[in-house]
Amino acid sequence: SYNYITGNNFSASGADYAFSIETSAGSSDKNYVVNNTFISHDLNGIYLSSATNTTIYNNTFDVIGAGGNTAGAIRLVTSSNENNISSNTIKDSNDVGIRMESSASNIIDSNTILDSASYGIYVDSASGNNITGNNISCMKPGWWGCSPYIAGLYLIDSTGNFLSNNNLWAKSGIGIYLKSSDTNTMSGNNASSNAESGIKLESSSYN
Repeated sequence: SYNYITGNNFSASGADYAFSIETSAGSSDKNYVVNNTFISHDLNGIYLSSATNTTIYNNTFDVIGAGGNTAGAIRLVTSSNENNISSNTIKDSNDVGIRMESSASNIIDSNTILDSASYGIYVDSASGNNITGNNISCMKPGWWGCSPYIAGLYLIDSTGNFLSNNNLWAKSGIGIYLKSSDTNTMSGNNASSNAESGIKLESSSYN
């Protein structure tokens, strides 16, 4: 089925999710979430679980998350595969900008993540994803306070991902941080003004 969610304003302080697409059998697919605004949600703006072929395009997220690195303005979990997350703007996030867990073959392209208090893009146990052309800054004091442990783009236990042409400013942290992540490809990224490291590899091989 094709569902179009467009032109809506989601504003609900204290709500866990503004919008979610969930299925236990991977049958939620071909959904389009376009040109919406998400403001003040304690956990996630958009939450995908076992969702495929969903397009999340040109949405605006403002003040998402309650802090603690447990959520994301956009969050993909549990085999949310072959989705396209592009041209979204995420501002003043109190948690992660885009968080992806146990998901594969997604495109995360040309998103702008400004003043994140945690990681810009966080990838955990995910493979074969294309993360390209994103602009990420971490400058907002928060749960981590943009400490040296924070990165604009962070991969843990993830393999075979493609990271290209991203611009990352983590200020007091790290631009791109790979931990226990092998066989990822990085090219054409600009990791500048990062006080800790531009790119850091920890227990990671063949990248």
